[in-house]
Amino acid sequence: LNLPPPVQEQKYREAQEFILNYVEKAQEQSMIAAVEEAVVEAGDVRNLTISGDGAWLTRGFSSVHGISALCSTTRPKTVDTNWCSKKCSKCQGAESLRHVSSDLFRTFQENHEC
Repeated sequence: LNLPPPVQEQKYREAQEFILNYVEKAQEQSMIAAVEEAVVEAGDVRNLTISGDGAWLTRGFSSVHGISALCSTTRPKTVDTNWCSKKCSKCQGAESLRHVSSDLFRTFQENHEC
């Protein structure tokens, strides 16, 4: 087979992060516009009726990740999204600090919000 070599992992991650930054900005702008459209349609009233739904990944019924979305009931548009995790990856990574420097670990705990 005359296939090109696979993409280097580091280059792939850099491209992913670059694209993700723009996708997140577009998502935020789109949801802000959806809220404003719903407010205008409701007669400039910001007390909107919305519908929400969510899900947890249920692999083996010990899920640690979930998602949720809020949608406008007057217009079929998403006005907010969120993802949740039962575990904080930064806290898990900082566990290695506990054995290296307890002072540094304590400082991390004081300054970090999950």
